[in-house]
Amino acid sequence: MLVSSLLTLSWILYGEWRAFFSGHIGRHPLPRPTWVDAAVFVGTKLAYRGSMLALPACFHPVPHVLLAFVAMHLLFGVTLSLVFQLAHTVELNAFPVPEPHTGRMAHAWAVHEVETTANVAPTHRWACWYLGGFHFQIEHHLFPAIYHIHYPAMSTIVRQTCHDFALPYVCYPTIQAALVGHYRWLQTLGRGGDPRATTAAGQPQRG
Repeated sequence: MLVSSLLTLSWILYGEWRAFFSGHIGRHPLPRPTWVDAAVFVGTKLAYRGSMLALPACFHPVPHVLLAFVAMHLLFGVTLSLVFQLAHTVELNAFPVPEPHTGRMAHAWAVHEVETTANVAPTHRWACWYLGGFHFQIEHHLFPAIYHIHYPAMSTIVRQTCHDFALPYVCYPTIQAALVGHYRWLQTLGRGGDPRATTAAGQPQRG
């Protein structure tokens, strides 16, 4: 959790700038930015720091501003890490790789999204309020432009469609169950096994 909490701080202090100057995210090259793109990138980053640090420091002690800024990002980092990990790194998700000679994925985009994603705590009121629909990750990936309040109703349709086409629909009923699925996936990786061979009887629901 401590490392996960550093996610967004790492992004804004290092990751975004590294990607901008190196032209890569990991091994994947980025399109060369135009002068306008570069100006917008630098300008918005400076504006963010000004509004979140410089402006508050004009009215409050600098240590208080820094403490609030870091605390906000630690909470934000934990939240995003929790959502991403429980949705994409659990034991019943698929982990497909591109075909070695063509670089293409075996399945269509929508199928790939369903197979590599899990929903978490779909009926939990606190999760619905705090995560703003992100715990319906399957529907969020398939329909990112649709307002999240519709995800619960849409999930019924998506689940039935997956069932009709014999596709997995992984849904952990609680956050605790998803944490167990994530932990077991990490255990499998730690032993050098294939996470796709792992099962979790009685934990996630599959459509």
